[in-house]
Amino acid sequence: MNDTDADDDVKDELLKDREEYMLKVEGLDLKTEGLSEETIHQYAVMSAVKRSNRRFCAHCQKFKPERAHHCRQCGICVLKMDHHCPWVNNCIGFFNNKYFINLLFWAGKGFTH
Repeated sequence: MNDTDADDDVKDELLKDREEYMLKVEGLDLKTEGLSEETIHQYAVMSAVKRSNRRFCAHCQKFKPERAHHCRQCGICVLKMDHHCPWVNNCIGFFNNKYFINLLFWAGKGFTH
């Protein structure tokens, strides 16, 4: 066993101790031994959500802003989502609501004459 292996073992032990300490501080008295990285990531996300009241999308695996909803057809979170429109094959939300209203207005205006 050389010096780099010993240093890596010490670093791993310190990281494990730090993770266990942080889980205790966050109110989750868990041992990280035998847990997969995915499980530890899930605990970290849930503790972040618990601390700051941030919303988390289980589908995207990301934090999402207030007033955002996940669209299953598009596979993304859309800010101020109104609906998923099959005519334009896109979600109608914050950034394209004006264009959708214009589309409806001008399309309706064309059918009246």
